Amino acid sequence: VAENGAVWIRQDIRHKALYFGATALMILIPRDALVDTMHEALARPELDDFEYGCFMSGPSKTADIEQALVFGAHGPMSITVVLR
Repeated sequence: VAENGAVWIRQDIRHKALYFGATALMILIPRDALVDTMHEALARPELDDFEYGCFMSGPSKTADIEQALVFGAHGPMSITVVLR
């Protein structure tokens, strides 16, 4: 998704944990898979028939009651998307 850099990660990938346990992640996608907006991404036919999946767009952020901000708590610290 061009507007926010999100990439759809399908449920049927071989090693799911690698996508969430890695510090840095590089994802190769076909150039024709790129869409402009999340609305266009959600309208794609491959999202109609899934059991589980997620959009990944970069480091997560979380903070506790003491306002200590932590980046990358639930996934990689950086994601690089390469169009092929």
